[in-house]
Amino acid sequence: MSLSDELERAEAAFDAARSTAKADQRWVAGLEQYEPVLDALESSRAAYKIGNSATALGVILAVFERHVGELAEGWFDASSGKAIRAGTAPLETVFGVREVPVETAAVVRAAIDRMVKDGTVPTDEPWRALEVLTEVEV
Repeated sequence: MSLSDELERAEAAFDAARSTAKADQRWVAGLEQYEPVLDALESSRAAYKIGNSATALGVILAVFERHVGELAEGWFDASSGKAIRAGTAPLETVFGVREVPVETAAVVRAAIDRMVKDGTVPTDEPWRALEVLTEVEV
């Protein structure tokens, strides 16, 4: 169920996808994922007595937000306290939240700026301030 302008945009997107000779594999989902998505939508609809799919999806996303820290399992082994892969990790998986209060952000930012200014951390690697704050050797 969609609003008319959402339906028009969705149909346009599907038309554009169909006309594309080569699909971007990052956006292709297997048919086996279709039913679990519908099941999740139905569960959220039933739990909250919702009729609208967009609202039901919003419930699913709210549940996801409450558990975003669990995504750390993709890069962190809690038993050893070590990274299990190379690359980068989203900060929300480190802190378990996407946002912090502005007052907290200001204090952290000021501390990082001081460490950059005094040369404790490189200008182009301000995240190293987290290592300094936790006294972890690099």
